[in-house]
Parts: sequence; C-alpha cells; structure tokens
Amino acid sequence: MLCRVLFTLLVNAIAVVNGFSQQNFFNVPSSDITPKNQIFFQQQFNVLPNFFSSNTTFCYGLGKNSEIGLNVFGLTYAYNSKKMGSIGHNQQSVFPSIGINMQKQLLGYKKYSLFLGAQTGFLTKPVDFEYYVFLNNRLVLEKFKWVVGLYVGNNNYLGIKTGNSIDLQDLGIQLGTEYRIIEDKLFLQVDYISGQSSFSNLILGGGYKFTKHWVLSSGFQIPNTKITSSYGLIFELTYLP
Repeated sequence: MLCRVLFTLLVNAIAVVNGFSQQNFFNVPSSDITPKNQIFFQQQFNVLPNFFSSNTTFCYGLGKNSEIGLNVFGLTYAYNSKKMGSIGHNQQSVFPSIGINMQKQLLGYKKYSLFLGAQTGFLTKPVDFEYYVFLNNRLVLEKFKWVVGLYVGNNNYLGIKTGNSIDLQDLGIQLGTEYRIIEDKLFLQVDYISGQSSFSNLILGGGYKFTKHWVLSSGFQIPNTKITSSYGLIFELTYLP
C-alpha cells in the first residue's frame, strides 16, 4: 500500500511539471534544491575489489523549490576482463543507464522540510526500465543536518536481493547525516540504506569545500551483506551553485 502511495505521489508531481533532482550525501539524497536557473554537477567514482565505476549527475533549478536533472550511472570498468560495461546485477547497485533524476520540496519550515524525489531511466544493456522513488524528512539543527526517508525501487536499480532474483519493487529506509566541522568548509557525512540488495550499504566519510563552488568528498563503503555488495572507496567531485 505504501509503495503505491509513493509511486502515485511521484506521478502526480511529474504531471504538474515541477521537476526535481538529487544532491547526495553519498548515495542518500541530501534534499538540497538547486536555486532557480542555477546548475549542480556531481561526479562520483566507486573503487571496489572487482571493478571501478562512474556515476554522473547534472541538475538545473526550476524555481518553486524544484529541480530536474540528467544521470549517466554505472559506467563500469572490470579489472579481470579489462573492459567497460556491466558486470552483473549482483555486484553493483546501478548499471550503465541514462535517465532523469527529480526532486521537489513539499513542505518547508525553518528547521524541518519534506521532499519527494525519484530517479528513473533505462538500462543500456539490456534495454530495461529502472526506478527509485523516495520521500525524505530533513531536519537542520545548528551544525547537524539529518535526513530520514523511505524509498521504493525495482531490481534494475537496486540490484538483485539476497536469495531473490524476481524483478519486483522493494521498500526500505534511508538515513543520512552531516556534521559541519568548519562552517561552509569542512564536514563529516554518514549515509545508510537498508535492505539486502547491492544498493544497501553504510558509507562513512566527509568532504572539503576547497573553492567557493567546488567540493571534494570521500567515503568508505561497508556492505549490509557481502553476498550482494562489497567493501570499497567512494570519491566525489561536486560543483555547487
């Protein structure tokens, strides 16, 4: 029932053309909206035991607390085969795909906000539809930012779950937090996604804003289960408006 409600909210939001997009802690959306007519760019690199992958996100602010963007996810280089491409649903959370990412603020108060967002697109090999929809609560208190939300997605996006390869939607929770050590300069970040899919990991890290617009971040990935995911390093280069 909850899955249907989240999906219905997404469809209704798209229907009124208020697009939305993702800015992430690492994998969990931080729900920061790109200002109107401004751009946001993020390049993520995942370094794991069997492969190296690239995820690229571009966002454009539409105004009215909404944004829309484009993704190129899961460009992967496998060490053993020395080739680019997908290496299997049970070894990473997203695969070579092109799509749209979206987010809109539904409620906004001084310290609390509610956001609806999604990433939708198509796998390139084989061609297939993928989606990930979330509803995030965000609380900002002094040096802390907290995000607690629900997500739903299909296996094309999440990766095959432990002991289950059927392509059905999956529901879980996602948590993210940021602690600002030096205001607008240095911060710690943690994000967690529940479940037993390859999408389900705990990531511990932080970032440094080395210019007015550019941030360099890194984190250590700890899998919920080593059957579907693995330990690894994550690096991000982010342009903020």
